[in-house]
Amino acid sequence: MNKPIIILGAGEHARVLLEILLQQKQPVIGLTEINPQIHGQYYQNTPVLGNDDIILTYSPDEIALVNGLGSAKQPILRRKVFERFKSQYYNFAAVQHPQVTISPSAKIGEGCQILPQVVINTESHIADNVLLNTGAIVEHNCMIGNHCHIATGATLCGHCQIGNNVHIGAGATLIQQITVGNHSVIAAGAVVIADVPDNVLVAGVPAKIIKKLD
Repeated sequence: MNKPIIILGAGEHARVLLEILLQQKQPVIGLTEINPQIHGQYYQNTPVLGNDDIILTYSPDEIALVNGLGSAKQPILRRKVFERFKSQYYNFAAVQHPQVTISPSAKIGEGCQILPQVVINTESHIADNVLLNTGAIVEHNCMIGNHCHIATGATLCGHCQIGNNVHIGAGATLIQQITVGNHSVIAAGAVVIADVPDNVLVAGVPAKIIKKLD
């Protein structure tokens, strides 16, 4: 996708994505930000244009978007931003660092972000608006649903099935053939050896349900 890009958000994750895009000489018009105090500021010579409504002054045919929101728990805001602008017919560009390993048989959805040292192995399927953070490993035949964040250094062993809107924390490990339900959170460092239902937080070694999530 060679359209000029606007990044939604101007926080730390957005600036990581900006740096990757600029290194790849992708045209970036600017960033958006809810905080008016930084409107007009520049990051890496790229302006903060205003809030997200500035997007609507551009035709969906003119630009592509990049979702600059990260998550430390359920990726609700990432999902809402993606769905809002998809409903307005905008498209989301992928961001892929050059130092990644992706099997030619893997399938990657719209707007996915694949950061340095990520490995996606044979016949894994990654749905839309997924963030695979630095050093994450997705082994063969895994399925990752929409709007998930697989955080830094997390490992999914073969045949894992991850629902929609799931956050898997930094350094977490899922053994083979684990299923994680929709909207659940795997805490950082957890070792998951049993299936995880919808809408729960699990933590520990081995991981156990800590609480239900709204």
